[in-house]
Amino acid sequence: IPAEPLFRSLLCITSVSILFSLFLYLLEPQLNLIDGTPYLYIAFGITGTSTLLYLSNYLIGKGRVVNGMVVASLCQPALLSILLLINQLVGISDVTLTLLIQLYCLSFFCVSLVLFLTGVVKAKKYLVKKSDDNLIFSLSKVFFVTVIVDLIFLYFPFFLLGYYHSATDVAYYSVCLRVATLLAFVFTAVNKVFAPSISLSYINNEREKIKNKIVSCLLIIIVSGFIFMFICMFFSKNILSFFGSGYVDLSELLLLFVLFQIIASLYFFIRTVFQMTEEEQFSKNLDLLLLILGSGCSYFLVPEYGAYGAVISLISSLLLVLILSATRLVRIYGFRLV
Repeated sequence: IPAEPLFRSLLCITSVSILFSLFLYLLEPQLNLIDGTPYLYIAFGITGTSTLLYLSNYLIGKGRVVNGMVVASLCQPALLSILLLINQLVGISDVTLTLLIQLYCLSFFCVSLVLFLTGVVKAKKYLVKKSDDNLIFSLSKVFFVTVIVDLIFLYFPFFLLGYYHSATDVAYYSVCLRVATLLAFVFTAVNKVFAPSISLSYINNEREKIKNKIVSCLLIIIVSGFIFMFICMFFSKNILSFFGSGYVDLSELLLLFVLFQIIASLYFFIRTVFQMTEEEQFSKNLDLLLLILGSGCSYFLVPEYGAYGAVISLISSLLLVLILSATRLVRIYGFRLV
């Protein structure tokens, strides 16, 4: 991994993380967020999360898919579990929400720091031409836009809820979103396993293989999504009861968020296909359109309808972009719809 782009990426990630934490701190009086939110830890957490994903994608890009998935999915939860176990054994403090946020952010930061230092040591073994360096940085801009758009699209309704409604509405939004996000593990696994092979098939001009892989991935996402929705339909109250008795009546909101996650997984996969097949500029334009539509719908729906308006704004804007992206995919690869 080239040392210079690595340092530049880390500097950009750290700067954005600090600015975002400062933004939260300045808007605290207007936002109904958690009391005593540890903003410094949030900065550490965002930096760690972004760096961890950066290094994970590098490993996957080098063909070390299993190592990349372990880095992204197992290292941080393992360290978090160890820290919670140590806290319980030593009896340092009760496990409050604030403490959980602190340990969650610190675990991300510590794992990413160790992996980053390991990467720096290995980076000294490689020499990269300036032209290659510029190409890497140029392509990274597209993915940087993607990450920023995803964050704003997902959390802009969250801040509107905090501004126009109570902390209870923010909690409803957050809990249902987190439960629905469990489905994203399927998309993450599919994406990390199939994305490199799609890129390789594209390089070798194997269009039929690409089509077969796309169909297989879409079927996995759709089937997994509806199985998860079926589970939530019949066991939503049991699932939501883990968060407290005040959440058991949010079955309809949870199902809407699951529907949103299914649509999001389909769109994000198609976007990944575009990014792996030299259609990254088109995917970037779709992301910008998604940001405009999502922000506009949230601005009009959230103040009036609260958490339900937030999820409806997410679904409606994402569904339109999904239709546009699917239409483009059909035109490129000539899928038969019947």
